[in-house]
Amino acid sequence: MKGSLIVPVFKGIRNRVNAIRLIRVKPNVMNSCETVNYILEKNCSVARYGDGEYAIMSKRYDLYFQPRSDRLSEALYDVMKNPPDGLLVCVPDVFGSLKKFNHHSRTYWSNWRRIDFAKMIRHMQGKRYLFGDTMFSRTYIAYPDDRNARELFPLIRKIWEKRDVLIVEGEQTRFGVNNDLLDNAGSVERILAPAINAFSRYDEILTEVRAHAEGKLILLALGPTATVMACDLCRQGYRAIDIGHLDIEYEWYLAKAKEKTAIPGKYINEVREGRVFTECGDSKYKSQIMKVIT
Repeated sequence: MKGSLIVPVFKGIRNRVNAIRLIRVKPNVMNSCETVNYILEKNCSVARYGDGEYAIMSKRYDLYFQPRSDRLSEALYDVMKNPPDGLLVCVPDVFGSLKKFNHHSRTYWSNWRRIDFAKMIRHMQGKRYLFGDTMFSRTYIAYPDDRNARELFPLIRKIWEKRDVLIVEGEQTRFGVNNDLLDNAGSVERILAPAINAFSRYDEILTEVRAHAEGKLILLALGPTATVMACDLCRQGYRAIDIGHLDIEYEWYLAKAKEKTAIPGKYINEVREGRVFTECGDSKYKSQIMKVIT
């Protein structure tokens, strides 16, 4: 891993000593391009941890669209500590240099590291495990230009090329609708889950996924619920990829957006103006929906 590690600021000698010890077992994290190539080569499942998943795992705060619960926290911790064979666990590639990011993202991750670095490391397996980069699905808006996106989007699309795909997404996420992101897939089916607190319906969602998943590549866009579900499905012999906000990043890339903005017809929890429920009259999209869980 390139770049130097910035030691977080700790209060007290004991914490400084602990920080030095943690640096020696810093995680081995691939960059985004290496992560996608690994997924293509290994045909693996993927579970992703971002700042939100960590906040819930450590019981620090709720997310706008996903409140904490003991069950969710414990499930996220279990995925991190006991990943099955065939599952790539991804964490943010922010433990080294942050120069690749734009100013806003550098500031954000620098602050996150100072606050959460030591606790995050304790949840991870250090150099004994090769982690992917969570932000392989965050290819555009965090960077100063579109070079990263131009390289990664064609590569990512190879994951589902000519594959029958089952998308499990929040209601009104509409992954791949009104763009060509999924045009190279063999077929597309969808299961719609609640946009808010999807984990409260976890067992029902998982049952429906298993009922429709035979022979399909499963793409999950369900926040922290997707992290847990990708692991459970992998343990049960399915291939599932926690694909996160890739579709929204693609929309921003196509629009040449300079900051996070609302996308008409798609629910975006990160943008206040995007937290609007709208109808979709797209007949192709409606024909793909196998089940709606409300």
